[in-house]
Amino acid sequence: MGKILGGSYAKGRHRRTVCQKAPKSEHKRVERTLLLPAKRLRHLLSASPAVTYICDPSGDYGAAFVSANITSQLGYNPQEFIEDSKFWISQIHSEDVPRVLGKLRSLFEQGHQVNEYRIRHKDGTYRWMQDSVVLVRDAAGQPVEIVGSMIDVTERKQAEADPHKSKAGNGTLLEAIPDLIFRLSKNLAILNWKAAKGIEPLIPPHECSCKKISEVLPLAVAEGLVPHVKRALETGETQIYHYHLAKDGERRWYEARLAASGTEEVLAIVRDISEWKKLEDELRLSAARDPLTGLFNRRFMEESMERELRRAEREKRSLVVVMIDIDHFKWVNDTLGHQAGDTVLCSFSRFL
Repeated sequence: MGKILGGSYAKGRHRRTVCQKAPKSEHKRVERTLLLPAKRLRHLLSASPAVTYICDPSGDYGAAFVSANITSQLGYNPQEFIEDSKFWISQIHSEDVPRVLGKLRSLFEQGHQVNEYRIRHKDGTYRWMQDSVVLVRDAAGQPVEIVGSMIDVTERKQAEADPHKSKAGNGTLLEAIPDLIFRLSKNLAILNWKAAKGIEPLIPPHECSCKKISEVLPLAVAEGLVPHVKRALETGETQIYHYHLAKDGERRWYEARLAASGTEEVLAIVRDISEWKKLEDELRLSAARDPLTGLFNRRFMEESMERELRRAEREKRSLVVVMIDIDHFKWVNDTLGHQAGDTVLCSFSRFL
């Protein structure tokens, strides 16, 4: 088997392209290019205890995608959410609906928020879910979609609602949580800590005792934590703070969940969410780029075209649109197969 030879020669005004069949190794490389990202995404979504979803940023917030683990969490099939735009809202406890929808409207100013509400399981019982949502905007700043993740926090809510739960019982509950836990004063002094199970923290917890957060974390990160601690103490609602730190030359993302513990203290549960951030970035890129070539897709082109046309009209300038065609591409697909055609597209996209 030969290999694809990208080349052309002129004969009069006509150009001809010379191609030979691509080797199997090149076909396999293209297959890996297509399949590995999809497999990685499926693994991340199925392995995570959180249900991941994408929905419309307006109307009934109808779902466009729901991860398969919704079945193990709530008993429903993902299609039940996708086929009926009102299905999600209809399963939320009637007492929680006004609060949840009211808070969602402020997402357009905040960009990210956390909601906690009761949702009906398929067996008829209600489960408490903590729903973390991010608003995704296009290049022009217009809302495109909402990306969210829901996790079951029923046990925690039940423990919080029981004022007679013993101190030993609370200790057992905290020991069962695998994440890094800090007990903070309202002035952000570290009062106590519990190490994460099986995960080496960026900063050893024993080096944090009796110190202020600003002595342990970079100043910008510590200052960003202050308003979240304040809101947790004032409202009694769980606050979520995302931040990143450098570790071994790599940027690692962390999520701190802050819950008031009385009127003077906050409990901070910290976990590494770097894999989730990678998934979030891949989902955002997949909305605007072609999965084979990595070039911007038709959706992005249409959005950009509309924006640039308005700008050209406003600034009274000309707008140039260039269309590029690959000569004899149909012949490559028909003669050498679609895998060879994919290889040509990938090679041409790298040239662009």
